[in-house]
Amino acid sequence: MDRRAFQALTNYLAKIPGVSLIHAGTYDNGLWWVKLKIDIGHKAAWRVVQELGCVVNCLSISERLPTVFYPVSPAPYLNGGLCR
Repeated sequence: MDRRAFQALTNYLAKIPGVSLIHAGTYDNGLWWVKLKIDIGHKAAWRVVQELGCVVNCLSISERLPTVFYPVSPAPYLNGGLCR
């Protein structure tokens, strides 16, 4: 991915409600990665997770895209405790 396209992607991701971009990068072979923080207190947080998962993992109905979206989180005791 060229630099301008990658910058456009990260700019777009930064506009998603409840999302902040933590880190992003590219590799010499053209692959890229982004690390996002989703504010779990935001009213759209769960919707954001669902939509990103759908778009990134399943957008094409005829073939899988070469992308993967999976949420990662620190242990609950490092992340405000268990949800109740």
